[in-house]
Amino acid sequence: MTPRLNIEKNCLFGISSGSGRLEGFNDKVLALYAHGLTTREIQSHLEELYGTEVSPTLLSTITDAVLDDVRLWQSRPLDAVYPILYFDCLFVKSRHEGAVKSKAVYVALGVNLQGEKELLGLWVRYWGQI
Repeated sequence: MTPRLNIEKNCLFGISSGSGRLEGFNDKVLALYAHGLTTREIQSHLEELYGTEVSPTLLSTITDAVLDDVRLWQSRPLDAVYPILYFDCLFVKSRHEGAVKSKAVYVALGVNLQGEKELLGLWVRYWGQI
């Protein structure tokens, strides 16, 4: 007789309900979101891959938590002086209004008086737009 894996019906990736989510689940959702998938597309993707349904509300909660961290980072106090500043730009492809477009991401990096590098800011611009 071959042993069978007994997983309850309301289980997410082999983790029974009430025991929490799979470790790294939020990171996986955020990675999909960062690649331009909407919460509905992520929901469909997870259902297709794992045969489980995840609510759009849960996905929105996970992605919204990152926005809180971003707002905190944006409002952090900066040093008065950065003896060394680096400015650079990199081009990334991103989906925008259903089409893949190139975006210029401008980066400002400063070295503080203690010699530590700090990311001072990121600015995004669609290539070809002013």
